[in-house]
Amino acid sequence: MKKPEEQRPFLHAAKMLRRNLKSYGMLSVTIILSFCLLLAYMILVDSNLYNQYKAIFSAPREIVMAYQWKYKGAETGEEYYQLKAAAQKADPTVQSYSYFGYSSRMVQYGSNLIAQLYFLPSGEHPVYNLVFYPSGNFALPVELVSGEKLTRLGKNQAVVNESFFRALCPEGELPVALSIPLMDENEVTTMLSVQVVGVCSDIFSDYEVHWGEDGRAEGICSIFLSQEVLNDLSQENLFIGQSIYWFCTEEPEALAEFASGMNSEMVVHAACKAQDAALIQIRAQTAAKGNFTIMLLILLGINLYSSFSNALNDRKYEIGIKRALGASPGQIVRQFLTESLLLMGINILLSVVLVTEGLALYKLYRFLALGEQWTVWMSPYSAGAFAICSITLTVVFSVLFAWQSTQVEIVRYLKGE
Repeated sequence: MKKPEEQRPFLHAAKMLRRNLKSYGMLSVTIILSFCLLLAYMILVDSNLYNQYKAIFSAPREIVMAYQWKYKGAETGEEYYQLKAAAQKADPTVQSYSYFGYSSRMVQYGSNLIAQLYFLPSGEHPVYNLVFYPSGNFALPVELVSGEKLTRLGKNQAVVNESFFRALCPEGELPVALSIPLMDENEVTTMLSVQVVGVCSDIFSDYEVHWGEDGRAEGICSIFLSQEVLNDLSQENLFIGQSIYWFCTEEPEALAEFASGMNSEMVVHAACKAQDAALIQIRAQTAAKGNFTIMLLILLGINLYSSFSNALNDRKYEIGIKRALGASPGQIVRQFLTESLLLMGINILLSVVLVTEGLALYKLYRFLALGEQWTVWMSPYSAGAFAICSITLTVVFSVLFAWQSTQVEIVRYLKGE
């Protein structure tokens, strides 16, 4: 008949861990610190990369936008047709259109409030907004929150972004009157009066409107208008603006390359270029992370070997007594193997919990102290690597610990005691 400890090995192992808590204390500290360092390093590297490039990878890869500064934005120019011909050659299914952009300082709301005006052509088409970001420039789709569609704007109607609408009309009722200053080359301002009939989402956190310390609005707002408005404006009213070209193609790399080379004044925004550049940086960081992980594993292995050896030294007398009472080497191996597996598993779980709580506090700190929406993220590669490292180290050192328990010279040790 089997003994109780053979019937319930993990229950017996838990009892022995509790009984030898002092011997296993330093070993547990070593395991927890080592795995916390390894896991925290992996997650911090992944999270920093994710937060640095998440905006870029959220942008549709197939969108290419280009613009150049021009007088009188109603004039499309030959550049658009050259780009369209090149795009159609690479991708016959390409979609495209052109529109006009203009920047205005909304001094009536605050000297630091800049309005990006977009005069859209009529017809059903997706509307994108240019985003200028330190890691690369790209375009994101504009989503309507309420009111009229962007592609159904009538003359003297407008759609504004959500944060600006809250500052403009706190009660949130449409329509609402809006005056937009347009400055000519002689710095003479003409006010364009429109009715806000729709609200769209804020493109990005850096493109939101908020209240400054002086009680005035500041930031960047987006205002979308019908291109029909340009028909009533003279060239002097729009001193200088942007002719913007939008393309959706399955061959964005080819179009971006063509657009970059056709005109030195053409500014190209292609998510594919920014994403490819980001991938190069991510691969370099991943390689560095792999090398550092190997160094950590070597140090971790050395520390674990030393700690397991110290824990075994404290158990030699117990091993000698059990062998003297008739315990076989196989029973000793099973006992110490089960104990080490249970100990490693518990400590690894504690490491995961401690790192998770620490990163949650760090995320809260960045939000409260720095005002950042910092996302905690771990790549599948890192998660797999940590799992493999954890399982490998657990199995290897558990087996080694169990094997060493059978190498104790029982007779000599008991005589020494």
